[in-house]
Amino acid sequence: MERRGLPSGPRSRLARPQALTRLGMVCERLTRAFWPLWSILFVVVAAVMFGLHEVIPLEALWGLGVLSVLGAGAALWRGVSTFRWPSRQDAQDRLDATLPGRPIATLADAQAIGAGDAASEAVWAAHQRRMEERVQNAKAVSPDLKLSSRDPFVLRYSALVALVMAL
Repeated sequence: MERRGLPSGPRSRLARPQALTRLGMVCERLTRAFWPLWSILFVVVAAVMFGLHEVIPLEALWGLGVLSVLGAGAALWRGVSTFRWPSRQDAQDRLDATLPGRPIATLADAQAIGAGDAASEAVWAAHQRRMEERVQNAKAVSPDLKLSSRDPFVLRYSALVALVMAL
């Protein structure tokens, strides 16, 4: 099927939901890419606030400091290398997947067969109108911020609890 751009009417109705969906996707990807870094920083801050540096020997403190810096550096490197900004097309595809019949993709399509046949063109025009009506009901898609598949040992919550206790 030949693809073309969206007509200006549906494009303007989709601008806000698409922008909000894209913003949600940025938050989702930032969370997935950088949760290890945040967890390491939370544990280090909690340890300092608990006064661990006053109790352990200086050599152990230096060793833990080096491990913390190396771990944070590796987590930062992993986050930066895996993070990708979502494109407008990514947001549009996610938004389209939540609507029945994928109306956004349908509006971007051109009639593949039957062009020149009046009856076929009338059916295609009716189908396009139905899809335009569905696009009017488009709402921003909530981001999926669940990390349970990436953090099966729930380390992020342990780090957060340690930080909250230290505070």
